[in-house]
Amino acid sequence: IKQLGQKAGKVYVTNTQSGSLESSRTAVSYKAEPSAPLKTTQVKVTNNRTSQDVITVSGIKKGDTVKVYDKASGGKLLVSKKATGTSLNLTVKQLTQKAGKVYVSVTKTGLLESSRVGVSYKAEPSAPLKASQLTIKNNKGKLDTITVKSIQKGDTIKVYTKASGGKLLVSKKSAGTSTTLSVKQLGKKAGS
Repeated sequence: IKQLGQKAGKVYVTNTQSGSLESSRTAVSYKAEPSAPLKTTQVKVTNNRTSQDVITVSGIKKGDTVKVYDKASGGKLLVSKKATGTSLNLTVKQLTQKAGKVYVSVTKTGLLESSRVGVSYKAEPSAPLKASQLTIKNNKGKLDTITVKSIQKGDTIKVYTKASGGKLLVSKKSAGTSTTLSVKQLGKKAGS
């Protein structure tokens, strides 16, 4: 049969034996079709450092229910919410600090839950350094130095000329809990 219907329903079946009349009809229920799965382009995951993580789903309909899981099948349901419009924000206290994946499904009104689509998210941003962790020496006649303390081995320290954009002056991976970076010339005058 080309299409019984997308939603759950019933069909009525008879049997006619040779030499007999058609039987009475027997009602047989069938389940709804699964909803069409979301596309990864419809889902955006923001992995925040100091606030709840946010999963934004767009291109849906009012009444759709979106569920977010930690695994492709089985696993833990992280959050579920019914849409009141064409997009939806779901919040999770903490996905992970590192990059990872969530698995998102949608259930359209009258249909079954779709298969899950895996959506990758980036790692959280690192905590910013405090000014008290830095010591800067603007030397005359030798390299200027920036010393960073109270960090972890393997941390990468970068020094820029501006708060955003600007030029990267130096970058170094720490071999211990502190590291010193050298710059040919920060400037003869005071600065940041």
